Amino acid sequence: MKKWMLIAGAAGLLGIGMHAGATFGWLGGTHTATKASKHSSTSSDGSAAKPPSTKKHDYLTLNYPGSTGRTPEGMTSSYDHARDRTKLTLKLSPIRIRSSGNFRASEVELKFTSEYHGTSRPKDIAESSLTGILIARVDSAGVLATSGSPGTFIADAEPIEAKPASKTKNGYSLSRGSNVEAMSFKVDVKDFLKICEAKSVTAKFGLLDIELSPAQIADLRELAARLNPNS
Repeated sequence: MKKWMLIAGAAGLLGIGMHAGATFGWLGGTHTATKASKHSSTSSDGSAAKPPSTKKHDYLTLNYPGSTGRTPEGMTSSYDHARDRTKLTLKLSPIRIRSSGNFRASEVELKFTSEYHGTSRPKDIAESSLTGILIARVDSAGVLATSGSPGTFIADAEPIEAKPASKTKNGYSLSRGSNVEAMSFKVDVKDFLKICEAKSVTAKFGLLDIELSPAQIADLRELAARLNPNS
């Protein structure tokens, strides 16, 4: 009799143990599912997931001008095989000088450069800015030198400030042997489109005050048309 009671007691304990194991297993499953649910809203490193940026989308949907099919004389394209990048550059020259103060300037040219991966512009990637450079031969040093903004464009009376090309150094350079000065800069694509659509465009870099001709503004529109990733 005692033997049967011991067997029944052992069976009861086994049943309790099995039930407890099943319960803990179920709780473990619930805990795992809860953790998985939490991780679905985080990134791979465990930090909170960030909402997708709309900046790239903004540049993809800009109102780019259409091309006339004409290639400006000063437009060139070059491909770097090592970097797998293409540069599209537009040179405007000669640039009319409006005012040069107490110095002489000549051979003024303005360049804008677009750069992208591959041999053709990707359809889903839009540039946010262009690099530019203003070059002039001067009779005295420091004409283009400035400690502030590289320069300012005036597009139909609206001032558009050029940005520094580098965060760490000034864009000014001087070739003393030839008295050629240069100022490199960047311009936001949204601002570049404003410049392209203007009827009148002037600019001031350092002490040099310049003006673009209608034909040169039309050349800028041709460059702007080629920035469109959807074209």
